[in-house]
Amino acid sequence: MEWEIDKEMRRLGIRDPCDITEYHQSLNDATRRDINGLLDRYGGKIIGLELWSFRILRGEELRNVCNFGISYIFREEQEGEIRRAVEEHRRKQEELRKIGCAFDVESTAEFLERLGRLALYDCLWV
Repeated sequence: MEWEIDKEMRRLGIRDPCDITEYHQSLNDATRRDINGLLDRYGGKIIGLELWSFRILRGEELRNVCNFGISYIFREEQEGEIRRAVEEHRRKQEELRKIGCAFDVESTAEFLERLGRLALYDCLWV
């Protein structure tokens, strides 16, 4: 399956996501088409996770989601694993804040990598 976002980037001549600017708004529509396609493909049995509020949207709540409304898409049956990953990350960050560390790049990167490995789709918003 080819993603709509990839097709749109190719149409715009973008090879590197770092070259995307706020003028490439059509990429947001492509991301929404990909999310809607996943909804159809999985019969609505997907969830989305918004960073950094950690809000979870389910099934049809994801259809035509607003820009930046969701960060990752997962299969519905992964919800427990996603919630555990979020709670572990929150606990780790809270422990670090208690000792005066405002932000830990390494543990945050590990958390994001973990989510990326589990995700069906990593949303790209402009």
